[in-house]
Amino acid sequence: MRRGRASLGWALLLSLAGCTCERAPAQEREAVVEADAPAQLRLGEVAPLPDPRSTPRRVVLFDETSPYSRVRVLQKKNLRLLGFLQDNGREMIQSSLDVDAPHVLKLPYGQAAFLSLAIKPSQPRILIVGLGGGAMVHFLRRHLPDAALEVVEIDPVVVKVAAEYFGVRDGVEAKVHVGDGVAFIQGASARWDAIYLDAFFKPTAPNTDLSGVPEGISGPAFLRSLAEHLEPDGLMILHVHHRADWAEHLRAVQGVFPHQRTIAHRGSVLIFASRSPLPEPAAIVERAAALDDRHGWEFSMAELAKRVAIPEPAQG
Repeated sequence: MRRGRASLGWALLLSLAGCTCERAPAQEREAVVEADAPAQLRLGEVAPLPDPRSTPRRVVLFDETSPYSRVRVLQKKNLRLLGFLQDNGREMIQSSLDVDAPHVLKLPYGQAAFLSLAIKPSQPRILIVGLGGGAMVHFLRRHLPDAALEVVEIDPVVVKVAAEYFGVRDGVEAKVHVGDGVAFIQGASARWDAIYLDAFFKPTAPNTDLSGVPEGISGPAFLRSLAEHLEPDGLMILHVHHRADWAEHLRAVQGVFPHQRTIAHRGSVLIFASRSPLPEPAAIVERAAALDDRHGWEFSMAELAKRVAIPEPAQG
């Protein structure tokens, strides 16, 4: 297994769509439950079975090795989890979804990512790179129901479990594309108002750093292509794990996007970037407070917004 200093592995990073958000210890002697998801679900509904709420232990609903990782779906009480099993037996929890309220963001990085709505409130066309368990999709469907929402995910097994266990189906909750994120964006004729990049791979994969960010591939050309597929005032939202050399990623972004805002929150760094000027931090706090009042979500966006920073200009 190779370890090394993070480099600007943007193309491969986006190809390996998924994210490493929280660690969970490997579980011994977990119960394995086999069940088919219901054939018909309403918009945004998550398959309710099996329902192991009477036990505090996690139940494995799905376990399969894909071309990219070992993918597991687990449930503990009302929480449904998507995890990737590392070579050392530890799970990296990528998504956490409340089956009774799938639109509620459970992981801190997702809450921070949607400061985007206080930075750029109008997002009629949205692209997400990295599907996972679809928490972002459910959140956007609830709060921006009229948005045209697309997702690209390289792993067909992740797409399958997102549909069967997390209620994210192609053509219903979002248009889901199975394929390489880089090739998809570079080959697209469309432009988006917001592109959310939430793409990591398991840290034990070859040619990755400690956070799962791939090494050795130059990224400025792709970042320029990404900028060309955003509207002139479009917003890029990049999730970088704290284990990565995120300052290096920021410098790469600054080489293409002249305006940035950042927030560091519980192990993650979110970089918001645009070719057009972005609001000052005080204005973001004010907008976030108004969104809190309007939507009444289960976290304080205004409190998060108080931590937004304007990064220093890139050196050299």
